[in-house]
This record gives sequence, structure tokens and C-alpha cells, in this order.
Amino acid sequence: MMNKIKKKIYIKAVLLLTVVLILFCGSFFHLPQKIEGLSLEIINKKKQIKQLNAQNDQIENIRDKHDELQKNVGNVSEYIIDYSSIFNFVTEIKSVAEKNNVDLGINVSNEGKMQATEFLSYINYNVKATGKFDDIMHFLSYLENLKYYIDIEKMKISRNNDNEVVLDSVLKVYVRDNK
Repeated sequence: MMNKIKKKIYIKAVLLLTVVLILFCGSFFHLPQKIEGLSLEIINKKKQIKQLNAQNDQIENIRDKHDELQKNVGNVSEYIIDYSSIFNFVTEIKSVAEKNNVDLGINVSNEGKMQATEFLSYINYNVKATGKFDDIMHFLSYLENLKYYIDIEKMKISRNNDNEVVLDSVLKVYVRDNK
């Protein structure tokens, strides 16, 4: 009977050892696959983090450029007349002409404002100034030194019957809508 009990114990021990070996071998082969899968996942996550950091850097660069452009737009807008203030500009030119003893005629040569770019418009003014040579030169100097962006499209200087200088010109005055 002892022999039978020893046999049963031996069989149970062998079965237990076999089960333990099977579990150990199964986990031994499964564990490297799991580690390899997790390693690949970690590598992919690191790549994603690297891409996100690069995108973040690009966004920061774009923000910096945007801030710089906004600052430049503010600086440039000082030199472009606000469309709602164009009457004040014309009044200022007339006042300067009057102070320089220049007879001034000014009128719009196109219908309203014309589109120059997506963000910028202009108005053409016919300007006719009559006076003594020195007075006309002072008036021209004033126009040249305006802080506003103005193109002289056409300029003709002649003398009239009274021996006065006549300045006939077309000014392209750039304007912006204040939005």
C-alpha cells in the first residue's frame, strides 16, 4: 500500500511539475513577445511625441511671425489714411495751400475708392495748384514730406497768362478701412 501511495504522490508531483513547466514555458515564450510589443508601442509613442514637439515648435514660430507682422501692420497703418478721415486729409492739404498763398483746386478723379490689394484701396485726386514759384515749391515740399503713403501719378508744371506757376497733378492717396 505504501508503494501505491508513493506512486500517487510521485504521479501528482510529476503532474504538478509538468503543469508548472508548461506555465513557465508558456510565459517564457509569451513574455518576450509581450515585451517586444510593448517596446514597439513605446518607440511609436516616442515618435509621436517627437512629431508633436516639432509641430509645437512650428506653431511657436508661426506665433512669433504673426506677432511681428501684427506689429508691422500697426506701423504701416500709420502711413495709410483711414478712409473715414479722408475729408480731414483734404482739408489739411487745402489749409497748407492757403498758408502758402497757393490757389488750390482738388477733386476726386475716380468714382469712390479703388481696390489696390486685398487690404488696401486708393482714391485718385486731381490737384491743380496755382501760385508763385516759391509758394508752389513749398506746397510740393509739404506733399513730399507727408507721413502718408501717396503716389504722384502725373505732374505737369506750366505757366499761365498771369505768369504764375500752374501745377497740374494726379495724386493716388492710399486708404484703409478701419475695421
